[in-house]
Amino acid sequence: MKKTWLICLVLASFVCGCQSKKESNAVLFEKFLDKNVASFAKVMAESGVDTIQAKKYCRCVFTQLYGIDSTFFKLPNDSINSLIDKHSLLIEEKCGNLKK
Repeated sequence: MKKTWLICLVLASFVCGCQSKKESNAVLFEKFLDKNVASFAKVMAESGVDTIQAKKYCRCVFTQLYGIDSTFFKLPNDSINSLIDKHSLLIEEKCGNLKK
């Protein structure tokens, strides 16, 4: 599951990091949320997870991470993994678990 998150978060950070004009974190987060959720759902569907369930879960997790740190999508991968690990109980409480 961590590998899947890592792939999705790398995609998210790449998409958000390639902007030429300075936009606020909130604008960038909202602007690319649907694209990042779709990317996550595609990867999870290939792993046998229901696409609708994956989209709902991912949107929740990304929203929780943004609430914790509005710059999470700009962090290096190891810092994102640490952030997820540190707040895993809160994320699980708010978003549940993603099951195949």
